[in-house]
Amino acid sequence: MSLYKTTLDIERTRSNNNMIWMNIVRVLAESENEECQKKASQIINEIIITDDKIGNALKALLLEEQGPVFPAVLFTLIENLRVTNNTNWMHLLRLAYNESREVTKTLLSSIHANDQEVSKLMNNLLAQMQEEEELDD
Repeated sequence: MSLYKTTLDIERTRSNNNMIWMNIVRVLAESENEECQKKASQIINEIIITDDKIGNALKALLLEEQGPVFPAVLFTLIENLRVTNNTNWMHLLRLAYNESREVTKTLLSSIHANDQEVSKLMNNLLAQMQEEEELDD
């Protein structure tokens, strides 16, 4: 398998996971529990705001006129923002699980399977990269 094909497979699998996460959001949107919908809406708004901050940090990282310390600061900022977003996604998962356990379990099973596939593909990618390095030596 070529490096390019492996990276495309990783991208496809990760995209599948993103679609599954959107199904978790759909479970919450379809809930008849107004309090649950309100909490989900607040969390989603926090995710959107954090995504915007990540985007701004990435744009700033692309500006070359910043000093040498600036990228390190931005990497830390982006890392912290991603931690915040991951926490918010887990809050959504908890809400969905409380609203519809069976549907959420099914979705989590799919996410887990995709995560295992990504790990397998990443191992393949690393092996291919090591083979190429050995050929270059």
